[in-house]
Amino acid sequence: MTLPIDLPLIHFFQSLPSGAVSGLSWLSLLGYGEAYVLILVLLIWRNHRQQAQPLLFLLLFSSALNHLLKLLIAAPRPYWLYPELLLNLPDTAFGMPSGHALSATVFWLGLALWVRHWFFWVLAIAIVLLTAISRITLGVHFPSQTLAGVLLGLLSLTALPRLTSLCQNASSHRFLALIGPIVLLLITAICYRLINPPSFTAGSLSLYDQTFIDIIHSPWSLKGLVRDCFLLAGLIFGYLKLMSTKPNSLFIIRFPHILLGLGIGLIYWVTSGILTKSVFSEEWLYLLAQSLRSFLLGYGISYWIPFLLVDRHHQQLSARFVDG
Repeated sequence: MTLPIDLPLIHFFQSLPSGAVSGLSWLSLLGYGEAYVLILVLLIWRNHRQQAQPLLFLLLFSSALNHLLKLLIAAPRPYWLYPELLLNLPDTAFGMPSGHALSATVFWLGLALWVRHWFFWVLAIAIVLLTAISRITLGVHFPSQTLAGVLLGLLSLTALPRLTSLCQNASSHRFLALIGPIVLLLITAICYRLINPPSFTAGSLSLYDQTFIDIIHSPWSLKGLVRDCFLLAGLIFGYLKLMSTKPNSLFIIRFPHILLGLGIGLIYWVTSGILTKSVFSEEWLYLLAQSLRSFLLGYGISYWIPFLLVDRHHQQLSARFVDG
């Protein structure tokens, strides 16, 4: 499932001077969706909800869709077939489409649609291209896989205007309609996994010369898809709860309290992740726990943290804006 030009392009980029290859390896960090989620959460907390919230929803949904496509296509990464190509840490997920290329496309071009300045468009396109090239150079994706990620990101962005309109003029029943596609993704992925179980057992067999530690981290794992879907569901339900509790409030969290909110979220996510991995060794129980911790994080981001941190200073914030 590769193109004739895939391997020659990988060899070309890996033959670049060592400084260029090293720089591209650092640029690969620009494709991690977790960083983009964090940035969008901060923008929401700083009263840019109308622009940042639909982009956050789209980023998570497109990421979940990407995980499903990886399962359905089941394409190997370059270094699974040619181990000498690996210039980075190994990755156990399937390769098609590239999640880094997808996340960079949705985030940066989505921001460009918001900023609407030619310089930002040039910057966004450059970052997307460099992210895709970095993944090729590190041997973790074929060029066709990064191209597929970019195209999927562009296709996802066509839904951004509609999603923005929905978030700006949302009633409860219209907002809950967003849950439908999430449920569809989950049902499709679970049914596929039940019908097509992995052809290896935990820690005993290998796939494409790549031995996996356990089935939870296998390429057939639903972990990423479950995480994104339930995080998105938690964000939606948390936002609806916040709107019903404080429909006319100013949702601007001051920077010291943003740091507090980030600290609370980080401690929760890390500790719950450690507990989940140490307590649940059976795959489906692990996924159930992963679903719960992801939903609670989304709910906390949308409701608990804004409710607690805004409520205490709401009158001061309102007075400040009235005086201004």
